[in-house]
Amino acid sequence: MIRTPGHTDEDASLVVDTKTGKVVFTHVWWNEMLFSSVDPIGDDQNALEQSRKIVFDIADCIIPGHGKPFPNPQKPEASCAMVIKI
Repeated sequence: MIRTPGHTDEDASLVVDTKTGKVVFTHVWWNEMLFSSVDPIGDDQNALEQSRKIVFDIADCIIPGHGKPFPNPQKPEASCAMVIKI
């Protein structure tokens, strides 16, 4: 678990190591706002942007709070192939 404030002050993200990369479950992006720069209901936009940088540094696959998994766009080799749909 890592602290990732911004959407709310108490937000945290779960980092899972897999054989093929790191998956981060997070609320620093959600739904269709995946790459929107502003969270219209976020508590602290500056903290949110810092949290997004942290997630980009760690993740190969990002699973947003309310959306589909997506590969980290800052890592060309990143994939979400390790995520199994249930």
